[in-house]
Amino acid sequence: MARKFRTALVVEDDATLRTSIASFLRSRDMRVVTAGSVSEALAQLRGRPDVVVLDVMLPDGDAFRVLEQAAVIAPAPIRVAMSGAATPEESFRLAKLGVRQFLQKPTSLERIWEAICAAAEEPPELAPVVQEAVGQMPLKDLVNGVWDEAIRQALAVSKGNRTRAARILQVTRQAVQQMLRQPAKR
Repeated sequence: MARKFRTALVVEDDATLRTSIASFLRSRDMRVVTAGSVSEALAQLRGRPDVVVLDVMLPDGDAFRVLEQAAVIAPAPIRVAMSGAATPEESFRLAKLGVRQFLQKPTSLERIWEAICAAAEEPPELAPVVQEAVGQMPLKDLVNGVWDEAIRQALAVSKGNRTRAARILQVTRQAVQQMLRQPAKR
């Protein structure tokens, strides 16, 4: 089930492009805030946007600091990155930090919208995370970590409503209750 998105943070150092993207997303009935730097973006993340569209290279650093902060927000925002010169290593790091779609610059406003929609519709690829964890932790810890994060995100999306969280996770409300009572015994 795809999450609805109403708010966006656009992080782009080129003022003309930033304004164009923001205006385009507003035409799609989204509330948009903008940032032209890492420091501005970190401040804007406090508003908990549903979507973050960001350039990888910014005047005061790169997108990785912003993405690290976005990764701890619950519910986690949909993340779409853009770059004209990202290396394969940077692309891999972006994916590890939750970027669901990557766009090569220059790109079109329509393509940005398509990337946001695709990121919202397609489930994330779990294989890379699981592959990296195998051998680094016991299976039980990996499974418990997935459960704990899934519950945290579902409760955040549902604003604490356990019945809606259960629907999001496609489990019973009782299962959510049990997981919350005994997180270490799964």
